Amino acid sequence: MPLAIVMMVEKHSGFLSETIDRPDFLYYASGCLILGSLFEIIQNTKDRWYITAETASGKESGLFDGLFTFFILTGQAFILIALMGNANWILWTAVLATLMTPIFYIKEQFVFLPTSIIGLLNVIIGFYIFSDPIIFLQLATVVMTLYFFNLLIRTKAQSFHGLTALSASSGIWFLVLSVDNAAQAQMSGNFYYQLSNWLIVASTLIGLSFIFLLNWKRLNQIGETKNYS
Repeated sequence: MPLAIVMMVEKHSGFLSETIDRPDFLYYASGCLILGSLFEIIQNTKDRWYITAETASGKESGLFDGLFTFFILTGQAFILIALMGNANWILWTAVLATLMTPIFYIKEQFVFLPTSIIGLLNVIIGFYIFSDPIIFLQLATVVMTLYFFNLLIRTKAQSFHGLTALSASSGIWFLVLSVDNAAQAQMSGNFYYQLSNWLIVASTLIGLSFIFLLNWKRLNQIGETKNYS
């Protein structure tokens, strides 16, 4: 998924150079996200791809899980700086979040606070720059990630691990889509897509809310996956 950022920059380099502060930082973001994914795979392998609350891939801590958390946050921070790093408060928020993440992880407190702040800022500023509401669906993927991860921990049904990973990795596509829509609208002068995308976002969020709430109890009854390791 991070390679989608590289393809986005290559496709819309001219547009991005006119609209955001540092398009080149998106390459660094992609590299950090790839490294984060690699460390996650290593941690999952150490945990024999069976995730429970007692594993580092679950709720415990570990070296590779810590590196995964750090590089995912750093990738998000690079995206934020790329979008609006010319604003000092944005730059220092990104730097502070990057520095605090290892500290929070070691202390096992507020581990996801920096990622949450940077991720939310990316969505808000992305919408401010590209004016495409479709980017708000990144927030839906965050909720889906937490939803499936909690089901994974509660039930030990490892199929939820795949759904968690899919949800967590799909959010970046909405940034790519918003850039693509904004670039095409600039060339054509047609901005009517924004209204239809508001309807898409609203109906998607409402629909997912009903589906997840109505199926929470049923999904919690799924039996755990047998561990053959």
